[in-house]
Amino acid sequence: MKKHIQNLKISSFRGIRELDLLDLADINIFVGDNNSGKTSVLEAIQILSNPGLYNLISVSRGREMYGFGLRSGLNRFESFMYMFTDYYPSSEIDQYSMKFDSTVGDEKGSVEIIGSLVNQRIDWDDYIRENPRLKRNSSESIEKEELFEKELEVLTFIGHLKSTFTDSLLDENVEFNDYKRPDFQSKSKPSLFPVRKVSPMDHIGTSSYSRIIDDMNFRAQAVEFLKEFEPNILDLRYIGDGRYTVVIETDSMALPLSVYGDGMKKVLTLLNALISSKSGVVLVDEIETSVHTSAMRETFGFFLETAKSLNVQLFLTTHSLEAVDKLLESAGDDLSRIRVIRLKNKAGKTYAKTISGTQAKDYRERLEMELRI
Repeated sequence: MKKHIQNLKISSFRGIRELDLLDLADINIFVGDNNSGKTSVLEAIQILSNPGLYNLISVSRGREMYGFGLRSGLNRFESFMYMFTDYYPSSEIDQYSMKFDSTVGDEKGSVEIIGSLVNQRIDWDDYIRENPRLKRNSSESIEKEELFEKELEVLTFIGHLKSTFTDSLLDENVEFNDYKRPDFQSKSKPSLFPVRKVSPMDHIGTSSYSRIIDDMNFRAQAVEFLKEFEPNILDLRYIGDGRYTVVIETDSMALPLSVYGDGMKKVLTLLNALISSKSGVVLVDEIETSVHTSAMRETFGFFLETAKSLNVQLFLTTHSLEAVDKLLESAGDDLSRIRVIRLKNKAGKTYAKTISGTQAKDYRERLEMELRI
């Protein structure tokens, strides 16, 4: 049974305040200026799916990725705190909070994280016990007192995390800083719905395509569609001993996927996300990335049709007016399944203007109006 998101209110999260997203559809396309909150909406949905501390930290760290596993200078604690709307390192605020209210399937519920910052002492011996890798990497000739003082006083978030949804019911205390490992018990808690996020860089990394290759039906669909890029393709498969590499097999040779263009990798990344989130949600940030304009119509059509067959709800962001046009064209007679949502920040709040797919296509074709990407 699919559990799609009917509506979502984000009271406070990153740069978003009091955003109401109503009448969400199977396909939701977010447009708007830079820093209007498009990516933040996708992250809010990730948290809504599984509000445990493990997922919160994972989502917060997602913005620190720069391909090939490289991260920026923010540590785990800083990444976590920047998800709160009012957080700045030099500010002094009594209480931080983020809250999401939503209707998922037939159930209304909310997720709230609320707390404050305190200075907490961390004992070095306890820190070494919980972080054995640091001890292995430290030279024996360096006294531990030279690395840190005997007792560290660090900023610590102490608060409460609550989810009222039946399938992800949660009511627990949270204590987190960058020195003491958090309790990741919530990692094993069930998700409210399956979700997969595709970032603009995901197709460049070492994504696993095992779900496609192991399923004969999906592999056949992928092969058939990839003929748009490689007419002689026969099959997809793994090669290697222990370290597996995806190869594209043609009638004359088998070449690793890595030597092909980003368009083919993007198609496989999108398909893998759909398969992994059956009857759930897929989030795609900047869907137009690495998809050439000449291939948008076919690629988006394949993506939307596969999502429909798997009962997957889509949340997409784009900076491209042409991408919106191609998505509308690709939907064919299913324009009622689409919402185009423009986000705008004004006077400290985030507003949403939502129009149906039918309206959007009419604006673009008959009235020749801009959607103001």
